[in-house]
Amino acid sequence: MDIDIPDVRAEMEAAFARYEAAILANNVPTLNALFRCAPETIRYGMAENLYGHDEIAAFRSARSPTGLARRLARTVITAWFKTCHFQVTPEIDRALIAMGFLVLGVTLI
Repeated sequence: MDIDIPDVRAEMEAAFARYEAAILANNVPTLNALFRCAPETIRYGMAENLYGHDEIAAFRSARSPTGLARRLARTVITAWFKTCHFQVTPEIDRALIAMGFLVLGVTLI
């Protein structure tokens, strides 16, 4: 098994950076483009689980553009083969930490 092929890992890191920038800027067209356009696409959120690209796009369009700042810690990206990538990021949000929560984002592409 090939793990962390340099060009594959670099591609995944670039996609993650693009996604994070789009989140913080509330760039809805980019966010929609980064999710696979299929009914099988799933997005697990803080207060919602969205099934299918249409639900995800509707959520992004309706979401408030304020309060999107967050701090990520210890992002780990591992690339298996040329078509399977796994990314884990504990999302650190001060308000959630104050309430005793730590959000773990896991994306399997």
